[in-house]
Formats: sequence, structure tokens, C-alpha cells
Amino acid sequence: MAKPNPASSRRTSGKKPTMHENDVIRLVRDLPEHGLTAGTVGTIVHVFNRPRLAYEVEFCDDGGHTTAQLALAPDAIEREALRLPA
Repeated sequence: MAKPNPASSRRTSGKKPTMHENDVIRLVRDLPEHGLTAGTVGTIVHVFNRPRLAYEVEFCDDGGHTTAQLALAPDAIEREALRLPA
């Protein structure tokens, strides 16, 4: 009898990430426990696919210093539309 393949038996959501590492995002709601407000811009530094989809996001101040880095659910962020200077 063949042994089951553990990789094929893992549960996944079946959804592919809609955002990727290095994408610029913005928060869609306040996270006061982290000192962040809706509209704050950050960068995705890692995508988690298990146990459920989540994004590790880094937030920096104007000097480039990290002010917060945390894992967020997809519904907490949206991709930021980058605008090039005129």
C-alpha cells in the first residue's frame, strides 16, 4: 500500500496571494495598539500561505527607520496605487 504524500494532504485555502513581497500597501483601518492609522503606507516583506493567507508588513518613518512590523490579514490592507511625479 502506498504511503500518503503529506504535502498533498495539507489544507490550503485554494486562493493565490493577490499581493506579493515588496508591494506597497496602505492600511484600511486603524491599528491603535500598534500606533498605526488607516491610510498608513507600508511594504510587504513576506507572504504567509499557511495556516491562512497573511502578509508581514513593515512600516517606516520618514527617515527609513522601522516603526512597526506585523502580520496582517488580507482584509486589513489594500495595494497602494503608486503615482509618479509629473
